Amino acid sequence: MMIRNLVREMILQEKTLLDVVPKRVRPPDLEGDYEEGGGLQYGNKSTTEFRRGIKKDWNKYADMSFFQDPKKLQVIHYLGLYSARNSLTDYFPEGKVVPGRVPGIHIPNRNELSCFGYTPPGDPESYEVYTIGPYFTFKKYRVTLVASEDAATERLSNATPDDIERMKGSGLAKRPYTLSRSSTFPIDAEELEVYNTLEEVVIDNWMVDTCYGPKEEAEYAAELGLKYKVLW
Repeated sequence: MMIRNLVREMILQEKTLLDVVPKRVRPPDLEGDYEEGGGLQYGNKSTTEFRRGIKKDWNKYADMSFFQDPKKLQVIHYLGLYSARNSLTDYFPEGKVVPGRVPGIHIPNRNELSCFGYTPPGDPESYEVYTIGPYFTFKKYRVTLVASEDAATERLSNATPDDIERMKGSGLAKRPYTLSRSSTFPIDAEELEVYNTLEEVVIDNWMVDTCYGPKEEAEYAAELGLKYKVLW
């Protein structure tokens, strides 16, 4: 036990995956296209395994006592930041949700979600200055990956019916781009002394605490049973 703790302490003195993981051997059929299976789309089996391996290493070496603590890291999701689908109906479609059983509001949503991370945490109402659209804060979630820059994880909107069927048990996954640099995945708080904003924090099993946004969305939020704060 003492040796294990000593090894752990040595690991936590490092900053990123670059410091603890050897360079990966890329399979010959690895998809590297950013817009295809190596990036924003779901890829072939070996590509998926490669991407999953990066994420698995981060989970192995990251200081979870820091990244899972909302008192140390503020997690914010901006609705439709890249897709422009920033209405609550894009996230919780009318007529397709069961009142009182909405994933992400009443029960955990297992589809992974990309967020921004801020440290130290701030006043949630101050974050509207970073975006023209609404955003979520969370009362429940689990961090599964952290990157200091956009990790180009799969976009859930790109999932095919086969992807959805294959991952229906665990929810749709989000994994980093195949050509991601290991130095962009911090594993402890030390790296965040340089980058106090994390461009991608992936979470699963999430439940929204509050949605901050425009007045016209407040009525539908009330129908959903979602706590809502009007900011404009």
